[in-house]
Amino acid sequence: IGSDWVGTWGLDAPYNGQSGISPSQLENPDLSWEKTSQLNLGIDLGLFDSRINLTADYFIKNTTDLLLNADISGLTGFTSVIQNVGEIENKGFEVSLNTVNIQSRGFTWSTTFNLALLDNTVKKLFNNGEILGRNHILQEGESVSTLFMIAFEGVDPETGDARFEDLNGDGVIDFDDRQIVGSAIPTYFGGFNNTFSWKGFTLSAFLQFSGGNKIFNQSRHAYENYGQLRSGLPYGNNSRYVLEHYWREPGQQTDVPRPSLEAGQMQRFSTQFLEDGDFIRMKNLRLAYQFSEPAIQKMRLRSLTIYAQAQNLFTITGYRGFDPEVSTNTASQGALNTQQGEDFGTLGQARTISVGVN
Repeated sequence: IGSDWVGTWGLDAPYNGQSGISPSQLENPDLSWEKTSQLNLGIDLGLFDSRINLTADYFIKNTTDLLLNADISGLTGFTSVIQNVGEIENKGFEVSLNTVNIQSRGFTWSTTFNLALLDNTVKKLFNNGEILGRNHILQEGESVSTLFMIAFEGVDPETGDARFEDLNGDGVIDFDDRQIVGSAIPTYFGGFNNTFSWKGFTLSAFLQFSGGNKIFNQSRHAYENYGQLRSGLPYGNNSRYVLEHYWREPGQQTDVPRPSLEAGQMQRFSTQFLEDGDFIRMKNLRLAYQFSEPAIQKMRLRSLTIYAQAQNLFTITGYRGFDPEVSTNTASQGALNTQQGEDFGTLGQARTISVGVN
């Protein structure tokens, strides 16, 4: 967990016509650095004259004295203060495999594959072992950035009303019905690269993949409105999907409730907008040609390579937002570490195609 977001001073609008500065947070003289210990167990293996190379590592990383905001009395003039009040554990397995699949006169095909499996757990926390956010919970025994929200149970085919799970059975759907619905931290990620070389030509293709995490698509929550958004946020939008699929008559099977001026009852921060974050992306595709030395001697060059390259060429995913590689809730800097996995209209990574000479 990084702590570079911790600020000291805040600059605000003038007060009574006078400008000035004020502390943005309460001082804590007992604050100390976070402490980290890590154990790695690994193996390196080479076979067939190093045509196959395998590296595998198991790791356990413990971080204690986490810097987190702890609630304090409002009499101080602040709502929270940064304290050393937590412990997390990251453990997992990393493997890297490099192979030379074909190596003949003038032609080579090599492959690199890497995979990481990650288990992230909060081991110790203050405040009875949990910290609640709007759509997240930081809780002992769970992952950092665990999503915590009301469960959407579909649309009543007879009335068109949205149905939500009444977790505590009190007949009222509210924040007390929130539950753990997944983590924003991927449980696996890695890459797969192939390189082909033949008579000066080199073609390389790199695929990136990640998965096991959930994303709350805040963008859909904003533009898939079923009427007037009761929260008062100035969205007031409708997507084409909503216009084509909203409930119209009894018996209709759909996942979009009927239009309603009480849309706050229909549209909540719920699993209706929760999606899988799994994806495979063609991260880089490059074709290059390196001229032979006799061909460039007259130009007084030692080497000459021309290339064409495409980045972020395509992405395979079921996620309905712009980009499944969304990182964080950007509502506040302090939430960067503990409230990831909310997509506030993150723009997709640009697809670029370039040519060049080296």
